[in-house]
Order: sequence, then structure tokens, then C-alpha cells
Amino acid sequence: MPEMHNTQARWILQPKDVKKIYVKFFSKNIGNFDQIMQFEIVGSYKPFNLNLNAICEFPTINSNFKNVFMAQKKSRPAQAPESYLSKTFVVSENVFDFGPLLIGKDPEKRHTDETVKKVNSSVFQISNNGKYDLNATFCLKSSLP
Repeated sequence: MPEMHNTQARWILQPKDVKKIYVKFFSKNIGNFDQIMQFEIVGSYKPFNLNLNAICEFPTINSNFKNVFMAQKKSRPAQAPESYLSKTFVVSENVFDFGPLLIGKDPEKRHTDETVKKVNSSVFQISNNGKYDLNATFCLKSSLP
């Protein structure tokens, strides 16, 4: 729930006088929030309501596999060698299969040989489908400390 503070402030406004009010909103949860700010005039019993609306959202990345992965299969073929996939997202397994990346490749050349780099790389499409700018950094989970 957002933080709402019930604070009271009292001002005397002269005719045609203007007072700016700074309203600060903070929330740890995403969503739409509504609040009523109520004003009273001394000597009057009629309250004046001001409806406040706030939206809290975070930057988002489109996680639909059809958007992220260039190659997809609904399910892995049952028989070898068709079941050995490379650079393919398998929908039924919810897994991206990189394929046999290092088999038959010289470990000394994997960082310098352009052919090995081309075979051992994949392109993912990362799209910001939110309302705000997004700064993102990616790495493989296995490379985290």
C-alpha cells in the first residue's frame, strides 16, 4: 500500500490569493491509487474534495518467447538426431537450447576464432514494452558469483 500521511496545514488566503500544495506519492507496489484530499473553509460546514490519482509502474521487458527467441519449437522431436537442437527455444520445456557449443572445438581458440564465436552465439530480441526508459544488464545465471 502507498504511504499516505494525514497531515493538516492551515493557511489564510486573501481574495484571489493562490497557494501551491506539493503532494508526494510513494509506493512499493505497482497499481493505480486514488485518494481524496479534503479542504474546509472556516465558518463553512461544506467540505471541498479534490480527487488525487497516482499510477505506480516499473520498467518492463517483453518476456513473450515469440518476441525474445528467433527460433522456437513447440516440443523437442523424440528421435535423434532431430532431438539435438541448437539455438532454439523449446516451448513445452520452457528452455532455450544452446546446442553442443564446445564439442569438437579447441578450448584455446574459442575466444579468438571468429568461426567458433559465430557458431557459439545467439541473438535475443529484448524489447522494452513499458512506459519508462529501461537500463538493463544481462548475464548467464551460471556466470554469477
